[in-house]
Amino acid sequence: MDRQKKLTVATTNYEVSIWPLCMLVEMLSSDFHKLAGENYGGMKIQEWQNRTNRVAVDPTAHERITRLMLKKAGERPAWARGILKRIPRECRTLLAFTTGVARSDLTKKSNRELYGLYREYEKRFRQMYLYSWFPNSLEGPNNLLTKKLGDYLGRKLKALDKPEQASSYLSVLLTPTRLSTRQKEERDLLRLVGRIQSSRDAKRLFIRGTDTIVARLGVLDPVLRRAIRRHHRVYAWMPYNYDGPAWGIEYFLDRIRSLIIQKNSVDKLMSALEAERRGLMALQRRMSRELKLNEDTEYRFWIGLARQAMYLKDYRKDALFKSYFHMDRLIREIALRLYLSPIQVKHILPEEMEEILESGEVDAHQLNERLAYSVLVRDSTGHRLYTGEQARTVMKRYVKEIPTLHLSELRGEVAYFGKAHGEVCIVFTTADMAKMKPGDVLVSVATNPNLLPAMRLAGAIVTDRGGITSHAAVIARELKIPCVTGTKTATQVFKDGDLVEVDAEAGIVRRLG
Repeated sequence: MDRQKKLTVATTNYEVSIWPLCMLVEMLSSDFHKLAGENYGGMKIQEWQNRTNRVAVDPTAHERITRLMLKKAGERPAWARGILKRIPRECRTLLAFTTGVARSDLTKKSNRELYGLYREYEKRFRQMYLYSWFPNSLEGPNNLLTKKLGDYLGRKLKALDKPEQASSYLSVLLTPTRLSTRQKEERDLLRLVGRIQSSRDAKRLFIRGTDTIVARLGVLDPVLRRAIRRHHRVYAWMPYNYDGPAWGIEYFLDRIRSLIIQKNSVDKLMSALEAERRGLMALQRRMSRELKLNEDTEYRFWIGLARQAMYLKDYRKDALFKSYFHMDRLIREIALRLYLSPIQVKHILPEEMEEILESGEVDAHQLNERLAYSVLVRDSTGHRLYTGEQARTVMKRYVKEIPTLHLSELRGEVAYFGKAHGEVCIVFTTADMAKMKPGDVLVSVATNPNLLPAMRLAGAIVTDRGGITSHAAVIARELKIPCVTGTKTATQVFKDGDLVEVDAEAGIVRRLG
C-alpha cells in the first residue's frame, strides 16, 4: 500500500457483516464511472469488530465526486431527473429477483445453482446501488447540497427580514409529500383495526391477551384472518436491517390490540394522517409563493430534486432491507450445507464463494477471526482482507482516530425544527433501545429503520452523521420531533444520562448543568 494521508471515518454501521457491505465499496470503486464519468478515488478501508463496521475514506476524493455530480446535475437537469426516475425501477428489478429466490425450493438446488443465485444477487445489488447512490453523491461528506440550499434560503429570507427561519423553511420544503412505507403500514393497520371494530366477535377477541389472540386467530372470520396475515406478510421485513429479525405476527396483533383497547376512532386517525399531508402541501405552496420560487428556475429545480432525493434514499433503504430479508433463505441454505452459521457465511468474500461451494470446504476458524476483527482495504490495485493484529496495524497506519472531546455544545444541521430538553440515551443497536424512556434525547451515529421504536419515544434526535436527506431527518419530519444531524461527534461528547437542550431552530445541542 502506498504512503498517503490518513483516511477519515465516514460512517459507522451496527449489527452488520462483511457481506453485503463489501459490495457497496466495490460499486463505488468500480462502477460509479457509469454515472459520474469516474469512480470514487482514493483508498477505502472497511473495519469490522464483532459486527460493528466503520468505513474510512479520503474525504477530498469523495468531495470531488460530490462537486462533479452537483455540477453535472445543475448543467443537465433532465439527466438528473432521469436518474431519480430510474431508482424505483432498479429497486423493483432487484426485489423481483429476491422475491423469486425467497419463494423457490432451495433445498432442491445444487451448490452450483445456489452460487448462481448468490452471484446474480451481487450483480443486481451493484446495479441498483449505482443509481440509488445518486442522492448520496449530491451531499458528500460535507453535506454540500444541504449547505447550498441553506445559503440560498438564508439570502432570500434575509430580504424578507426573517433569516432565522431558514432552517424551518428548508425542513418544510424538503419534506416528501408521498407516503413512506412506514406511513403506508400505519394506514393499512388502521384499516384493519376499523374492520375488527366493526365485528363484535373479533373485537371481543382483541381485548384479550396477545397470546390468546394468537392461539384463537383461527376462529376469526376467514376474510379478516387472511387480511391480518397478509399485512404481516407485506410488512414483516421492515425492521430487518442487515440481519434481522423480522417482525412476527405477534407484533402486529399487539399493536392492533392496543388500538382496540384505547378505543381510538379509526376515522379520526385516518383523517388526521391525510390532513397532516394536505397541510404540509399547503405550507410548501405558501412558502414557495413567498420565496417566489416560480420565478427562480434554478433553485426550484434544486429544491424539487432534494425533496425527491430524500424520498428515494428512504425508498432505497427499504428495498435493500427487504432484499436482505428475502436472501436470508439462500444464506441459511448455504450455511446448512457448509455446517456454518448464517453470520459465518456472511463473512465469506463474494469471490471466495464459488470455490467454497464447489469443494464444500471452508475454514470456519478463519471466518471467526474475520468476525472478531477484520479490515478490508480497497485501492487502485484491488482489495485485500486482514485479520487480527495485522488488521489493527493497517487501521493505525491509515485511519485518523478522533480523540475524545470535552465540549458542552455542538452544532449541526436542522433536520426538523423545534426545541426539547431531556436526558441523553445513546442508541447504536437494537439492544440499546431497552434503555430508552419516553422523552429521552436519542443520540446515535446515524439511524436505521430497526431503531424506529426508540425514535418514536424520543423527545429529540441527534446524530453524528447525515444531513437533511438522512434517515433520521426523514423520520423526524414524519414524527415531528426536533432533530439535529451532522454534529460529527455527539456520541463522543455526550453520555447516557446527560441533560441536554436540543435547539433545532439554531442547530445547537448543549449540555445543561
